[in-house]
Amino acid sequence: MIDKLLTLKNIGIFNDLQVDSSSWDRGFKRNNLIFAANGQGKTTLSIIFESLAKGNGELLIGRKTLGSVGTQKIEFLSGTKKIKFENDAWTELIPDMEIFNARFITENLYIGDTINPEHKRNLHQFVLGEDGVNLINQINGLDEQIKQVQGELKAAEKVIQSHTAKKIVTEAFIALPNLDNIDEQISQLESTLKNLEQSEDIIKHSEFTSIEIKLPDINEIKILLTKGYSEISKEAEQLVNEHIKNLNSKAAGNWINQGLTLIQKDKCPFCGCDVSESEIIQAYKQYFSQKYEEYKKGLSSQIDKIGQELSEANIFRLRKAITDNIREAQYWSEKTGDTVPVSFNEEVVAVLESLAEILKSLFIAKKSDILSTISLPDEITSILDQVTAQVAACQQNVKENNQKVKVFKQRISSANKRELQENLDKLYLTKKRYIPEIDTACQEYTTNSQTKQGLDDQKVIAKGKLDQYTEAFRSTFAVEINTILEKFGAGFIICDIDTDYRSGPKFEFKLSINGQPFCLCDTKNRDTVPQFKNTLSEGDKSTLAFAFFVAKLNKSSDIDKKIVVIDDPISSLDFYRVSMTASILSELLGKVKQMFVLTHDLKFTKKYFDRTHKTHDIVMLEIKNKKFSKFDIDKSQLSDYFINYFILDDYILGISNESEISVVRAIRPLLEAHYRMHYPKHFKCDKWLGNFIDMVRTSTCEHPYFGLKDKLPEIEAVNDYSKQYHHDTNPLANNLEINATELKSFATAALNLCS
Repeated sequence: MIDKLLTLKNIGIFNDLQVDSSSWDRGFKRNNLIFAANGQGKTTLSIIFESLAKGNGELLIGRKTLGSVGTQKIEFLSGTKKIKFENDAWTELIPDMEIFNARFITENLYIGDTINPEHKRNLHQFVLGEDGVNLINQINGLDEQIKQVQGELKAAEKVIQSHTAKKIVTEAFIALPNLDNIDEQISQLESTLKNLEQSEDIIKHSEFTSIEIKLPDINEIKILLTKGYSEISKEAEQLVNEHIKNLNSKAAGNWINQGLTLIQKDKCPFCGCDVSESEIIQAYKQYFSQKYEEYKKGLSSQIDKIGQELSEANIFRLRKAITDNIREAQYWSEKTGDTVPVSFNEEVVAVLESLAEILKSLFIAKKSDILSTISLPDEITSILDQVTAQVAACQQNVKENNQKVKVFKQRISSANKRELQENLDKLYLTKKRYIPEIDTACQEYTTNSQTKQGLDDQKVIAKGKLDQYTEAFRSTFAVEINTILEKFGAGFIICDIDTDYRSGPKFEFKLSINGQPFCLCDTKNRDTVPQFKNTLSEGDKSTLAFAFFVAKLNKSSDIDKKIVVIDDPISSLDFYRVSMTASILSELLGKVKQMFVLTHDLKFTKKYFDRTHKTHDIVMLEIKNKKFSKFDIDKSQLSDYFINYFILDDYILGISNESEISVVRAIRPLLEAHYRMHYPKHFKCDKWLGNFIDMVRTSTCEHPYFGLKDKLPEIEAVNDYSKQYHHDTNPLANNLEINATELKSFATAALNLCS
């Protein structure tokens, strides 16, 4: 409860607190009414109370007294505590205050003819009360946290997308696995895609050349080299060979062999001598026999066959095949992206060439001495076994590699280039994913994403609670506000109450007239559509605002703790609604902790006083010329005559709160009213006191005011004194100084004339 106003400095029109201490001790009670004409500080007081409730110092800073040089200061007494506003802030707040003033209307309901989304948001918070506001604040707080986390999410996502070029959803990018062999996979896919560009050539490209060479049988060689001929002696062969050698002719052998066919009956064809006993002729017959010739030819054929197997041509083809295969291995390794194993090399060719040379020399020796046994060196067996194994390995290697090439060609021919490119792009992104800078951004994104999800879950729960609260509140609030509207005789009600959560919760409702609901605003801003601005009068709008305020208070569970401030609640209201406002406030007074009613209307003041002063002791104050004093409700209801009478009487008694110019200007209206009441038929309202003085001066005994002639000098003196302070008779009236003694004298004279 606010018990006293101690200090009020440099706020609005109040550069300092002025109080009539004889009539007011600065104290407040549960029931307080403050009367003041417009411009005398009522709104400033309501703003002070609002600032005290909300802790909004800016409301007061912006109302600093213009031209003042001192600091702003306000001081209230609440119980034993002093609550101060100094250094642009309150030392303590009184949050359990509800203020109805022009700001309440413009913030929560409408501005002129306009109701905007911000009005609906503010109204939503107001009507739901503290519990609802707490839920809304919780949701708003979560929204702020979500907004902050969302900003951090976007910052992390921006870093991520600067590297991904938005080719992948952020969450999918973060989920990419860390691969140990990623560079190898990338290389393989790059190679595969490159191969796809050349797929036609690759598919046509030759495979590995088959290794085809027949190696001699070691056993066959051994038999050949050790083979002999039993039908010719060694000596005969040696004798013939020496003889042929001595002939020194390449054709000697053929000549001798032909000559043997000419021997008839053992007679030499040249000399006729008997050759039957000739040793050389017998040797010739053995050497050049048909069987021997056949033996030599067979041996030579076998040697030539084996020699052909290891001929230079065959070895060359082997070398070429090996060289080609080594080249193909390099080609296919590059194309497949995988190492193609090579188990053959040119060393085997060198070994074969060496083997061929050795065998050649052995065969030459055999041919030159076909009857001799030639031993095969042990190393030949080892070499031949080695070469045989190497050739077999080469052939197997060719077979395996060709199988790989075949599979690769099939894969190339059936490969989906788009799919492979997507896989490669994914690998590129995977590699980027674990760059330290991006990995940090991903971790931040994941953490903030989890945080946001938690906040979203909390918001869902809070919103569910708010929905339950709102639904329970909504079902009774429409009844409450429509009951108040009915009391005011309003021709409309509210209906279709709902909450719109888009862009913050908003209080949505419709109005209904004659059972026809309509929206507050037309979305297309058409004047031809019924809506708030063209269906409600200014009085209706004021009534609706006041009904919302009172209905919310009546629905408050802690209404008994509320301090309520009402600033001019009867704007644009007719006589009935003014009376109903006083009635509703008197009902509200019985429920709340304390009430301040601020008004400029004397009729409303009287009605409120009549309805409340008997049940609740009341403090009645008036603010006039920046000064607080007790408000005399009885005097306020007097006619102008009595008002002016008491202005002069209070001044004479020294208890007046009026300025001296106000006192002096009350003299002439008092006398005019006095004489009009006495001579209503003669002193009419279109005449001034000077006109009436002329009437008295020229009167005769037949005139009812003839008896005033004796007082005429006194009346004229009072009139001459007072008229100099009126603008209608003296344009410089405000510049004249007023002598207090003189004023008191003429005020006394005026009252005496009225006695």
